[in-house]
Amino acid sequence: MSMLKEKPFLTPNDAGLMGTDDAVSIQNAIDAAAEAGVNKVVIPRYNKRTDSVVWTITATIRIPSDMTLVLDNCHLQLAQEFVGQMFTNSHSCSEEGKLIAGEQTNIRILGKGEAVLDGGITEEKNTESGNVWDRTLLYFHNVRNFTVDGLRVIDQRGWGLCFMYCSYGKVSNIEFDAKGNVPNQDGIVLRCGCHDLTVENITRKQKTDTVCVCTVSVRIM
Repeated sequence: MSMLKEKPFLTPNDAGLMGTDDAVSIQNAIDAAAEAGVNKVVIPRYNKRTDSVVWTITATIRIPSDMTLVLDNCHLQLAQEFVGQMFTNSHSCSEEGKLIAGEQTNIRILGKGEAVLDGGITEEKNTESGNVWDRTLLYFHNVRNFTVDGLRVIDQRGWGLCFMYCSYGKVSNIEFDAKGNVPNQDGIVLRCGCHDLTVENITRKQKTDTVCVCTVSVRIM
């Protein structure tokens, strides 16, 4: 662990962090960065474990407070057999996360270059299993002071990015591109309890709503 503390950031390609699949490798890097106090993980374009430029996500990746996740020109795609979110905060869907004391803070997901979140849907195989919450690529619940920036979201299986009871956050520079072959492909969904959020520079190539607001204090630019 002392060697990890000397690094400015960790990656899922680092020795000792590569797991049995890509989701495990990414989660290992996030957990190790939090434990070492590095608090920054970079997912690069190249996947050393599979010798490819695609990271296949087979389980939800959970992000703790005070963590910055940089997606550096990388392509993350949900595995066809997996039904679940790609990213969420670590307290999400837990009893702790429902409490004021369980609020999480300072989570950042920053895309660099061509950073892609891919639902993995093809024209031949529509994916409608699970409820829309399970089919959301990124879901934050009870998070304050967050940033989601610089992502291309393609072929989401439900909502693209969803926020519930979140505050003082910014969602910016997001491009949505969905074929429209799955129901409920809204881009950004701001649900109850959200306030003091800024949403700006959002573009789309899809048939459903780009930004869906069910809250009271949002600035959309």
